[in-house]
Amino acid sequence: VVPSELHGQDSLLWVRQYVDDWARGKVLLHRAEFNLGEEIDEIDKLVEDYRSDLIKFRYQEAMVNKYLDTTVTEEQVLTYFEEYAYNFELKENIVRAAYLITVPDAPKLKEAKEWMQGDVSEHREELQDYALQYATQYSFNDSIWQSFGELSQIIPVQTYNQQEFLQRNDFVSIEDSTKVYLLNIVDYKIKDGLSPLPYMKSTIKSIILNQRKRELLDRLEQELVDEAIKKKN
Repeated sequence: VVPSELHGQDSLLWVRQYVDDWARGKVLLHRAEFNLGEEIDEIDKLVEDYRSDLIKFRYQEAMVNKYLDTTVTEEQVLTYFEEYAYNFELKENIVRAAYLITVPDAPKLKEAKEWMQGDVSEHREELQDYALQYATQYSFNDSIWQSFGELSQIIPVQTYNQQEFLQRNDFVSIEDSTKVYLLNIVDYKIKDGLSPLPYMKSTIKSIILNQRKRELLDRLEQELVDEAIKKKN
């Protein structure tokens, strides 16, 4: 176990430290076993249970990796969404939005505000070019739904009523001493309403895959039990 790059005195010091650590560990273990007494049996049981669970988990993981069908089609997602729509009530307000953050003395700031205030898709090329030169942070992917609360951590929107704010604003410009925040809200959904399918797509895929995984493991376990009974094992 001695590292091959160590020689001479360095090697000797390393060996002494290794032996010392080993001895300390053994002495502590010996004293602990002596003093714990009956608790050792309980510890042995916990260790055995953990070993059993770990072995079973590794085997199940291998079976899942080998046999699980991980393809989830758009049709399957839609079918699940329609069947269990009552489970997809929004727990928070969500938005589709684009934003750009720059500095107060950035060039062509007036034009940038006009582009952001209008249809972002019509000015995407100009905005992308502008952002690459002058923005400190930006996102023009306004087709993606996101939590309004998370967005507020990027754009410092001050409001006590998110629903009222979303209903009244589709463009927001905020400026402080160091930054200018431009926000274009393309669409929004209010808490307690039905979640849009794109917002829940990844969640639904995970649910479907988890169901398949559980069904696969249940089937494999039953096959093993049936085989064991048949062989009188």
